[in-house]
Amino acid sequence: MIIIKPHYKQLLADSIKIFAFAGLVYLLLYVLRLVEVDEYIPVILWKETIAIIVAILLMLIRYIHLTTVKWEINNETILRTKGVFAKKKDYIELYRIVDYQETQTFLQRIFHVKDITVISTDRSDQIMRIFGVPQSEDIIRKIRTLVERIKKEKRVYEITNY
Repeated sequence: MIIIKPHYKQLLADSIKIFAFAGLVYLLLYVLRLVEVDEYIPVILWKETIAIIVAILLMLIRYIHLTTVKWEINNETILRTKGVFAKKKDYIELYRIVDYQETQTFLQRIFHVKDITVISTDRSDQIMRIFGVPQSEDIIRKIRTLVERIKKEKRVYEITNY
């Protein structure tokens, strides 16, 4: 059984965008404060504080999301468990998997994490994204080996119209 939890570096890759945006808003409000009349300074300082508080709250929400999701890959299924107050479990049968995809954004490349997308013929969950996987782990090869083995056991064959 393979258990995958998002690496903390995924939080860093996601949070840089949030803090860059908050920094730009802060800078803009700071420039406006220099231009405005003195009577508006308390209002503008209040807005700058709100921009930073919102950025911290967004990062906290993302952290909670990252810590409450987990993927378990066993010999027959991929199970995704997520949720803070209520848990939700999604299953994909391995023999239904038809394709895999590995992607990395620029920030993910900096922090050495990646996303893996599993595409299946399952009607309820055709695309399952596994995010925050350390770059050094070869999860696709492991999943592919399990998929090929279970397809042989269940005698599942792909028919194409090419």
